[in-house]
Amino acid sequence: MLETDVKTLETAGLTHAQSIIYLTLLELGQTKIGHIIEKTRLQSSVVHNNINKLIDKGLVNFVMVGKIKHYQVAEPEVFLNYMEEQKQRIDENKREIQKIIPKLNLIKEESKKKTEVEVYKGKKGFKTAFIEEYSKAEPKHTVCFLAMPSEYQADQDIQDVFAKVNKIILEKKGKFKGLGPRKVKKLWEGIYTKKKGYELLYLDEDFPWDINILSETVLISLWGDEPTVIKVKNKTFRDHAMRYFNYKWRQAKP
Repeated sequence: MLETDVKTLETAGLTHAQSIIYLTLLELGQTKIGHIIEKTRLQSSVVHNNINKLIDKGLVNFVMVGKIKHYQVAEPEVFLNYMEEQKQRIDENKREIQKIIPKLNLIKEESKKKTEVEVYKGKKGFKTAFIEEYSKAEPKHTVCFLAMPSEYQADQDIQDVFAKVNKIILEKKGKFKGLGPRKVKKLWEGIYTKKKGYELLYLDEDFPWDINILSETVLISLWGDEPTVIKVKNKTFRDHAMRYFNYKWRQAKP
């Protein structure tokens, strides 16, 4: 029995076990189940189960010799009929699937509207939220962000957190596109100007929170007595956040 023959039968729709049993029967000729088990070295239950499936497919039949079944393969040409039946069944299934495609698309669209929200609290939670989402980002991804109020920007803890987590994006050759209050321009120039991967513009206003927009999620950061990050995974919300960012970006200046 050649492995190539087994693979050929598998491509025709038989399982690995069915292919081995079929080729063994072809070699042995009419024989009892015990001989098939011995020759194939498959478990008895596997042989019994799969030989019945081959009978259902019309590829194997049996005759009674006394009270004992002797199995044999049908004419090999029957395989062509079997494959034609398989093709017809596939075509029928394809037509049925085509009928429900609109419904499947509707279900898919509805699933996009589902919202997942997670809240991370404390400085460690703050850092964890960014590490988790930045680690999922694709290579060369651009993270767009609106920076938190200027009074928090000089906080060394904040600078340390973002210095560490931003490396995750930069090491993937990604970049940051950010909007900040003009009050922090001097601070940012000292931190980011000499670094690659940052495109920064400024507005004459503060934002009440820090927003980081990724491909599927939005991270809303609040810094105060207890730093908090709210992670929202919702395509509609993410797209609205991106439109708002682009609107403010057009208003911003270097």
